[in-house]
Amino acid sequence: MLARTMLAAVLACGLIGLAAFVSAFFGELPDPPLTLTLPDLPNGVSAHRIQDQGIYLKRSGSEVVGFLSASPHLAMPLLWCPVEQVFVGVGHGELFDSDGRAIDGPTPRGMDRVELTVDDKLAVAVNPTKINPGAPKVLYEDRTSFVSQKTLDALWTEGFCRGGFRPPS
Repeated sequence: MLARTMLAAVLACGLIGLAAFVSAFFGELPDPPLTLTLPDLPNGVSAHRIQDQGIYLKRSGSEVVGFLSASPHLAMPLLWCPVEQVFVGVGHGELFDSDGRAIDGPTPRGMDRVELTVDDKLAVAVNPTKINPGAPKVLYEDRTSFVSQKTLDALWTEGFCRGGFRPPS
């Protein structure tokens, strides 16, 4: 009986030691991609933290798109402004429309997208480690983006982006 108890203790210590070695040598295993169901997501833009990465998910009916919550220009945080229906960079004032297209500011491209899938059971799997760069910013002959300065001036008034939010930290 004592021999069995000793054997069990040695095996348990061995397994704990092996787990510690694997953890130290290989680091922590990454979290699996987040899976939500389509009914869990509200229509419009919602903010999430997935594998320690801020993500915006935009749902329009059965269509879902995921965006990184950092601007392609210097990875500064982006806020979602629900009233104005734009993302705005807190560092340099970049503007992106609700589809992630660059409107204005120093960003070279639209918002980067994260890979996600919606299966036939309405499960939404989000993988923030697979990133697709946003489309290049469209410039016109006068080297401006497609929003006029008058429109930008009207946006940047007191109270702009009131109620804006970003993913939890």
